Amino acid sequence: MVRFQMVVHYTITVGFCFLLANPRFVYSAPYGTSELSDEQVAHKCCGQQFAKCCLKSIRFHRSLGCHQMQLETRIAAIDCIQTELFGRSSMKQLTFTDATCCEVFANNDNDPRGECQTNCLNVMQIPTLRNEQKLDRIQTCMRRNPLFRCFKRCVDWSHTENSEFIFEEHCSWQHKMIPGKLYIGGEV
Repeated sequence: MVRFQMVVHYTITVGFCFLLANPRFVYSAPYGTSELSDEQVAHKCCGQQFAKCCLKSIRFHRSLGCHQMQLETRIAAIDCIQTELFGRSSMKQLTFTDATCCEVFANNDNDPRGECQTNCLNVMQIPTLRNEQKLDRIQTCMRRNPLFRCFKRCVDWSHTENSEFIFEEHCSWQHKMIPGKLYIGGEV
């Protein structure tokens, strides 16, 4: 851990000196609170090994797709980037770990290919989107998306409770059924 911190500190220091010597490369991040350049955020949050991959995610608003990165490292990197760009308060509303709530979109007869669940998982991995943009993209994955309210309930639950979110207790299976289609069997 100490070696990693030293490498990151050295990389940021050297990179910062390069930027000071070349002012045309210095610019404020167009996102919010960060005064660091995209390159500096990538190095700070992802380390030298994954900085290039993270930079691509930051610059092009893509999900953090560093395939060799361990899950714990990816979570920390996404949270770090989001914090650097939008401040700590953004972490109170929506974090990468809230991606578990994307499960509410699973097994939806109105979305047999699971496009809303896939969209939700992808959006949650884009650290450069503001929370409002993430929520908007998740909500608009379908023209009519009643499961979005369930997603919001799940996110709120995960921020306040220490127990598992159970779909049946907070949401209606009716929202996963095709209107007008006859379902035979016991009520779920």
